Amino acid sequence: IHSKRKGEFLFECGPATLRGAPAGEDTWDIVKSIGLEKDVLAPTKTAKDRYLYAEGSLQKLDPLRLLRECPQILLEPFKEQGPADETVASMLRRRFGERFTVKYGDAMVNGIYAGGIDQLSAAAAPPFSRMKAMEQEFGSIFKAVLQKVVAVVRARVFGTSEDSKRDHQRGHEDTAPPAYTYTFRYGMGSLPTRLADYLTAPSSSSSSSS
Repeated sequence: IHSKRKGEFLFECGPATLRGAPAGEDTWDIVKSIGLEKDVLAPTKTAKDRYLYAEGSLQKLDPLRLLRECPQILLEPFKEQGPADETVASMLRRRFGERFTVKYGDAMVNGIYAGGIDQLSAAAAPPFSRMKAMEQEFGSIFKAVLQKVVAVVRARVFGTSEDSKRDHQRGHEDTAPPAYTYTFRYGMGSLPTRLADYLTAPSSSSSSSS
């Protein structure tokens, strides 16, 4: 993890962001411990737009384009449950169709793992492992997402007293982790630099030895 600044631009030599809640809660605890939460930068509105270079042009990703190009994804809830493990390509073809796999699935794998869609294990390679787990538990990725959305809405509307108590305690004791991916004002390099300062500080060393 290292950041470099050239003129007005900041370049990341490694990861560009950290994951927010709920997956990044442990990382957020570290960020708070070393006092880096005040330097957190949230994504801008324009960062929500995603583009894919395909077929000789830069194409903006949106639900309508996806449905128009890959209508087979609408049949995903009705597909049969697959095996406990298979390649990422096999899982995506079964559930979303050939077009989605070739254009979008392969791009995802290239961006995360630099290739290997026909070799990677769907059960062991995030985020596809989460899709495989959803399929195994609910029989469909769409059904799993729907169940989660319903659970979140139900919790917000009919939250239990325990949920309310826990949220109340978190609000007073901690800064809640962001629900989005984030970086830092001076780049991701701030994290290892500040962590090293924290670990080598006299007070930290004495606490660790005790």
